[in-house]
Amino acid sequence: MIAKNLYRITFVFLAFTIAGCTAFALRDANDQLTTYYYAKVKAQQDAQTPQDNSFILMESALASLKTLAENASAQAKQESNVLNKISFYRIATTAAWQAGDTNVVSYSNAGQALCNDGNASKAPRDCGMLVVIPVLASVDEQTNVFNALQKKVTAPTWQPNETDTKAAETIYDRYSTAFNKLMQQRALLNTGAPPEFLDGVDKNLGALLCTHIDDASRGLLGLVGSSQLNTLDADVKKMKCGLIKANVNSALARCISSIQPQDCD
Repeated sequence: MIAKNLYRITFVFLAFTIAGCTAFALRDANDQLTTYYYAKVKAQQDAQTPQDNSFILMESALASLKTLAENASAQAKQESNVLNKISFYRIATTAAWQAGDTNVVSYSNAGQALCNDGNASKAPRDCGMLVVIPVLASVDEQTNVFNALQKKVTAPTWQPNETDTKAAETIYDRYSTAFNKLMQQRALLNTGAPPEFLDGVDKNLGALLCTHIDDASRGLLGLVGSSQLNTLDADVKKMKCGLIKANVNSALARCISSIQPQDCD
């Protein structure tokens, strides 16, 4: 079982602290995002102990986040200031992500369209989050699938079968795709995004590669007897080398320390 969230709090916290929130409605939306996110965190913590109301609290937090996402998107359409529009779409995207709302991509796309009009340099953190969050949301979705499949194949009564093998291979492929997308976006963001945002991206790249791909997916592929294990070492080495060449700090990606720079092409 692996945790659903990577280093999510990095990006959610950035959403709370972004400068330039001049309109009261925008500050209010950020405050709501703060409140509902920590309500969700509290419900998750309560779920680890015998709390009778943890499920109700979680449902309430998720519903509030979904409503906030809808309201922020609606407000973005009404704003005349383009930077406020982008900020509201960033709030909508972040809230939808935390709510598990499938509209996260549509909110992100609407915000990115404004960033593509030359405003990215004026709102580098907002625009960066609009690009990165949908990828992180896709990782969350795959991790839910991973955890369910791992529980299934580790049951005493489980028998090897082609369906579960293909499912494990699909999870690995989608994790790898997410890693490559984040690497592409990192290269684009590297020139304008604040250092703390890039550190957040690097932490998530490290967790995705070292925990989700090199550890968890490797183990799952082994459990189901996948032939994809034959190419996994080469794939993982290429990813590690990509992080090394991008000068990602090994403290943010623990597994890259097993590769020396001279070992990379």
